Amino acid sequence: MLGDSSHFLGRGVGTAVRAHGADFPFIHVRDLLSRADLFFFNLESPISSNDGVHYQTKLYRAPANASPSLKLGAVNIASLANNHILQHGPSLLQETRCHLEKAGIAGAGFSPDGGDDLRSTRLMVGGFTVSIHCESLIKDCNGEAIEYSKIEDRIVRSFSTMPADVRIVSLHWGDEFMPVPAPFQQQLAHRLVERGANLILGHHPHVLQPVEEYKGALIAYSLGNFIFDQRWGPEVETGAILDVVLSPKIQEWKVHYTKINHDYQPELFASIKSGFQAFSDGLSQVGSGLTDTQYQSLRSNYSRRFRLQMKWELLRHFWNVSMDTWLCLLSNRWRAIRGQRR
Repeated sequence: MLGDSSHFLGRGVGTAVRAHGADFPFIHVRDLLSRADLFFFNLESPISSNDGVHYQTKLYRAPANASPSLKLGAVNIASLANNHILQHGPSLLQETRCHLEKAGIAGAGFSPDGGDDLRSTRLMVGGFTVSIHCESLIKDCNGEAIEYSKIEDRIVRSFSTMPADVRIVSLHWGDEFMPVPAPFQQQLAHRLVERGANLILGHHPHVLQPVEEYKGALIAYSLGNFIFDQRWGPEVETGAILDVVLSPKIQEWKVHYTKINHDYQPELFASIKSGFQAFSDGLSQVGSGLTDTQYQSLRSNYSRRFRLQMKWELLRHFWNVSMDTWLCLLSNRWRAIRGQRR
């Protein structure tokens, strides 16, 4: 995410990029990522030559010079299927695609005209034909309903219409700040593997979730924050780079853990292989055995805890918080109240 989020307007990643250059966030990980035959990432921020004029138009907006900095591997692909890429409408999504294409980066996900033709892409990597299909299971700013069955059908259909040796599925899904996936996510992931997926990459929760080996495939439910301006606790400042040797049977992989520093730069601090287990102490008993009721209870607890941390961060940095942020938060609160009344 190479723009500023609502809590960090005027002091976030986008502000740092505009001040120090687009390469600035990648200084500590560039060497590792440059070794990759394929570098795949979820791009949460639309890229624009216009910085925006007020708080609503500034949100999540990355500067135009950000796109070349994302070309880190031999081949580079961005997922454009998430709840913020359409923050400023289809025209800015089209501009984002143009900036990426000019930088030699492929994009898969939402189409500016709402069609399905740009959700998948296919390429050659290390002697294998690799297909990547990107979907979002999270409502975007338009609030359109998500039909999970249609998404699953679309993914499976892509397996037959775009044959490949290795099939990668990217899913923007799950609940923010939850350390484990919901039961339905595990069930969906398993069904996709059984119908042909070799690697499933999840994002959206902003925290690390387990990686699971299942029937010769690999499922990374959430790799946490890589570059993002959430600075209110170690969970949201910790992320992971999943390092995979691609083949139809994925057996060789490891995780490079990252920690976001005060300049929004991810720094490497460990490489550990892990199966289906939590990445943090005290969470190893939570996960695949949860019922829906238990999951929802856990979700409420984590949501409450992280919302308090977010508010505390704002209070601690009160004098550095911009007027744009206060206006954005107040307008969001007003819309929420109006929605409840309706």
